[in-house]
Amino acid sequence: MITLFATIFDTVGSVNLKPDGKSDFESLTRRGGRKATLDGGAYNDDLGFTDSDRILTLRFPFITSDEVVIVKHLTRDYNEIGVITPDGAFTARPGLLNIGEDVEIQLEILSRLSE
Repeated sequence: MITLFATIFDTVGSVNLKPDGKSDFESLTRRGGRKATLDGGAYNDDLGFTDSDRILTLRFPFITSDEVVIVKHLTRDYNEIGVITPDGAFTARPGLLNIGEDVEIQLEILSRLSE
C-alpha cells in the first residue's frame, strides 16, 4: 500500500493506493563519477547515497475515479507532497502524471521523514 498526502491541512489531500508489480519504489543510485587516468585505470569519485537522488515511479492499475481526482489534485496543486512506501516516509515533488488504463506518477524524493 502506498499513501500520498498533502503536507499541509487539506480535507481531500490524502489517498491510499495499491501499486502494481511494475512500480519502482526501491531503486537506489549513488552519486559520483568515473574518470579515466593516464595509466589505463580509472578514478572513482564516489559522493555516496542520498534519498534525494531517488525518483519513484508508481503505477496503479485498479484506481477509482474518486482516487484519480485526489491524485490529480495533489499533483496539480502542490509542489511538495508526502508519500509513504514500504521503504519509509518521504517528502517528494510530483513529476509526471499519466492517466490512461493505469495511473502512473513519478515522484522526485526531496527528503526522508522516517528512519
